[in-house]
Amino acid sequence: GTVPLAMLTLLQITSQDSWALFVRPMLVKYPYLSMFFIPFYGITVMALLNLVTAVIVETSMESARADREAERQHGVKVAERTLMQVEVALRLADLDQSGTTTKGELLQAYAQDRDVRMKIDGVI
Repeated sequence: GTVPLAMLTLLQITSQDSWALFVRPMLVKYPYLSMFFIPFYGITVMALLNLVTAVIVETSMESARADREAERQHGVKVAERTLMQVEVALRLADLDQSGTTTKGELLQAYAQDRDVRMKIDGVI
């Protein structure tokens, strides 16, 4: 045989493409070739299975990383919106426009101002 034909044979063994049709007659005629074909088959099939498994695991890990990042970004956006709501509520509750909101001002604004009440309730 030729090298290309031998390579084709090994490819057929690896891909399990009717390899028994040509391996059995060779093993009957040359039984010592089983010391080559059996380890070759075992190693190549295991290597292919490991490769496929590695691709699946890597894809899953990348997807999990992307999910965690999306979840983190969503959390940041929610926190920013919440902070803006609190800031608006505190500005509305600053009745004397001093730049600071006291507890009394906040309680009074909550009791009297519907907008302040909605902002605070939206946060809680």
